[in-house]
Amino acid sequence: MSNITHTITTNLWFDTQAEEAAEFYTSVFKDSKMDRISRYGKVGQEIHGKPDS
Repeated sequence: MSNITHTITTNLWFDTQAEEAAEFYTSVFKDSKMDRISRYGKVGQEIHGKPDS
């Protein structure tokens, strides 16, 4: 019988503390990693009422 490896790709969306949450999840799940972080541009921050970071 052959071994089958499964990969799960998850995308998380948080209004606040997103990076902290992602760091927590990667510490909990073995062999997990953060591949990419996207942030609002200036226009997106204004539209969504988020302060500059």
